[in-house]
Amino acid sequence: MIKVKMIINGMVMANFRDMLFLHDIKIATRITLNRMESRMLSAIEKRNMSQLLDGERLFNSKG
Repeated sequence: MIKVKMIINGMVMANFRDMLFLHDIKIATRITLNRMESRMLSAIEKRNMSQLLDGERLFNSKG
């Protein structure tokens, strides 16, 4: 009976370890995606800002 209990405990611990590992991967993936998203957004914002400034320069040079 004790042997069976140890085997079951071992299986539960192995499954738990796998779940934790997958959870860590999920968190790491989410962090990476968030970083990529924020980098993309900041790049888009910078580009929009430079386009806005270019537009102002064009407008001011005509006047």
